[in-house]
Amino acid sequence: MKRNFKLNILQAMQSLNYAKRKSVLALIGIVVGIAAVMAIMNINKIVSLETQKSFDNLGIDIVYVSVDQSKVEKGRGAFEAQDMLGLAAVVPAVIRTEPSRSLWKTVVFQGRYYKVPVVFTTINFAKMNPARLAQGRFLAKMDDYEPVCILGADLAQKLQQENFTELLHKKIIINNMAFSIVGVLEKFPVGGFRPGGVNGGVLVPFVLANHLFKVSCSAFYAQIKPGADYNQAVKEIEQYFRLLPKSLNVKVKSLEESLAQKRRQMRFLALLLGSIGSIALILGGVGIMNFLLVSVEERTREIGIRRAVGARKKDIQEQFLAEAIILCCIGGILGIGLGISVTFVLAYFAKWEFVFSYAAVILGGGVACLTGVFFGFYPAYRAAGLKPIAALRHE
Repeated sequence: MKRNFKLNILQAMQSLNYAKRKSVLALIGIVVGIAAVMAIMNINKIVSLETQKSFDNLGIDIVYVSVDQSKVEKGRGAFEAQDMLGLAAVVPAVIRTEPSRSLWKTVVFQGRYYKVPVVFTTINFAKMNPARLAQGRFLAKMDDYEPVCILGADLAQKLQQENFTELLHKKIIINNMAFSIVGVLEKFPVGGFRPGGVNGGVLVPFVLANHLFKVSCSAFYAQIKPGADYNQAVKEIEQYFRLLPKSLNVKVKSLEESLAQKRRQMRFLALLLGSIGSIALILGGVGIMNFLLVSVEERTREIGIRRAVGARKKDIQEQFLAEAIILCCIGGILGIGLGISVTFVLAYFAKWEFVFSYAAVILGGGVACLTGVFFGFYPAYRAAGLKPIAALRHE
């Protein structure tokens, strides 16, 4: 039995080698189909990881808490500073908070006037954001009531282009108060739940700025602990502000919701593209089936001779099935290689991190073999069903 199986495989390979051109043409559809499935799965994985990374950079663990202005009475639509900053001490899921407030102000530096955003911030700014210093230091707890500030990268660059090369410890006038520059930021990432106006503005201590400008704060950022239940955290934050003497209804937004929606879109897109790739694979399988049907017709006399000298129906069927499976396996290997190559090229030009999906390789190889069995069964069955006498008489 083992010998017959090896013989059928050998004869299948010889037959395919004999009809090289037709074999290559039959392979093309399988190669394209497998390559499409492979590329789609790999690209989907890469895009998913890139989406995850982009959301991580935008602050996926940060939530934006704001007063629900539609549910407040007149004059009550703002947070008290101590309530906002004290949230982390009461709600276990919250690590720290950071105000979301900025004002456009005219500031004076070395006798020159600049219209820039003044961003209220705390010591939590560097802990909640991917901020890096080009010079100096971040704000410290002792700076809450001190007239110190940090310059954004764009504003610092503008001042340096105007020949103000030394910026640290220089004074900048904000609202008639002299603030000492203690730090200069590198370029700050924008978008997502990140404070706006940082690059082109001046960062000042929230507590001091709150007293200086006499403005209210109706929104802030809160960092959620890793692994915390998001829905539970939202409920606790809402309950915290409702139970305060100055009861407030708040709205909590998270990038996690946007990421979940993005993931659903990616799954749908992968399913759609996978369906298109499957169509190409089916067409490739049909091409192989047609190739084998033509082969059966051309080799009818050969089949009759084999049957006449003792070959069984099973031997004939195994040979043609082997041809189909060998074709599809070769097509699968070439398709996997082509799919990975296409993915690598796309990732290279899109400047994505290339990720190799082993699941895609296993699926691609398995699908190739199944395609060979499925589309090779009918030609094999038809070849095995030929009557020896009729086959010998076939011209």
